[in-house]
Amino acid sequence: MVGDGKLVPAEVLPGFVAYEKHDPAPVISALPGDGWWATFDAGPDGAPAMPQEVLCWTVDADGFVRAVVMDDAGFGFDPADSKSFAGFRRSRDSAPNPPTGPEPG
Repeated sequence: MVGDGKLVPAEVLPGFVAYEKHDPAPVISALPGDGWWATFDAGPDGAPAMPQEVLCWTVDADGFVRAVVMDDAGFGFDPADSKSFAGFRRSRDSAPNPPTGPEPG
């Protein structure tokens, strides 16, 4: 929230009641993973984490796109939900892709 011309947590503003969690928009499409890999930071023991192949990309009704990878038990999950998620690579052995977004300045 913006208060007094600066960004502040909503709960410090007068009249704040509560945060509400909304269900994500439904998935309306799935696209092939097409050779993308999710990468993760090393574990607490320092062992390098193996990249995981993106099985597919899901597209929500609101336009949000999520990657889906499979865990060791065979369940799909969004790698961005993992605390150790480091980014995506175009192939298993390539360098990580740089972040995208507006240029600083």
